[in-house]
Amino acid sequence: PSKPNEQQFGLIDTVQTLLQAAIEGGAGTDWRTYVSQALDICKGLKPYLEAMSSQLSPACQAIADATRNTDWTALHAAGETRGLYHDGMMTTQIQGQMLNFFCSMLAARRILEVGMFTGFSTLCMAEASPQSRVMAIEFDPYLVSVAREHFDRSAHGDKIEVVCGDALDVLSGMDVAINDESRFDLI
Repeated sequence: PSKPNEQQFGLIDTVQTLLQAAIEGGAGTDWRTYVSQALDICKGLKPYLEAMSSQLSPACQAIADATRNTDWTALHAAGETRGLYHDGMMTTQIQGQMLNFFCSMLAARRILEVGMFTGFSTLCMAEASPQSRVMAIEFDPYLVSVAREHFDRSAHGDKIEVVCGDALDVLSGMDVAINDESRFDLI
């Protein structure tokens, strides 16, 4: 294995080397220094990736903000939602951009999403290209209504079909894809 002071070219390699050095220790080494350096790298990764990625559309940003500002515990206690949710269940900005990239790269026309939460990732995928169409299945009627409100305000909302129901029931009721037109390009 590499030593911590050797030049590393991959981020994961560097973190792995630092953590390995902390485990192996040895005379005169302070494992805390290696762990601290690895932690610093990890802490800086998300802000770096967010700064280097494309900015979110205003519509996607609105969903993200609303999701973060919702009191999910109170909604659940009031019986509004079927489950106890939290904003950490939402796809991150980086994940949303990756989904958008995959849809664009594949020139995906038909996309299926099973479980959309507040619709952030759904809209990211619908924005991928003019021909993108997303079918999203969501079990919770409250989440469906929240997402639809955002989709209705988006220029891409008409490219999203939301089906409220149990995913197994919805999927089992779908026709078998017998040609390219009825096949999903991305699930």
